[in-house]
Amino acid sequence: MVVRCTGKRMLSQAKGANNLHSVQAALLVTISIIFLLSILLIPGCVRLIWGTPQATFTFTPGSPYPYQPVKFDASACFSEKDKITQYAWTFGDGGSASGTKAQHVFTAPGDYTVCLTITTEHGQEASVTYTAHIAPGLVASMVYPITQGNNNTIQLCKTIFVGYLRNSLYAVPVGW
Repeated sequence: MVVRCTGKRMLSQAKGANNLHSVQAALLVTISIIFLLSILLIPGCVRLIWGTPQATFTFTPGSPYPYQPVKFDASACFSEKDKITQYAWTFGDGGSASGTKAQHVFTAPGDYTVCLTITTEHGQEASVTYTAHIAPGLVASMVYPITQGNNNTIQLCKTIFVGYLRNSLYAVPVGW
């Protein structure tokens, strides 16, 4: 028996090997492109699908003083296509809260960075910060005489906050 190797047969085997290497190389390039696109585009696709949430809030009063409760409201936050599931507040003095609305008491004058971070049901986040300026003032204990109906007078001790804001002196009860 004689086995003949022709040039065509060898060429055909070489083409097959090259085709196999070409397919492997193309597959590797395709996988690399898909991986790269997934890294670059999936966050963008998530934003495209669910939208980017917008965080915002208001607080009142606008110029609070120490020991005055400050109310924070994030009900104007929105997400076009996704439900907001978490509202996380930090107040710059170690305090924190959660929920659409929060209340906080600053105990010292100064500037505090208040941060709100919202999270949607699909993990999208947005944050916003504002500075709350807490006006300086003085906390003092006061004694108030109170006369009752049968002419009995009692003394009521309470703490008040005395402050100076916009050229006016004011006093506000603390913890009544």
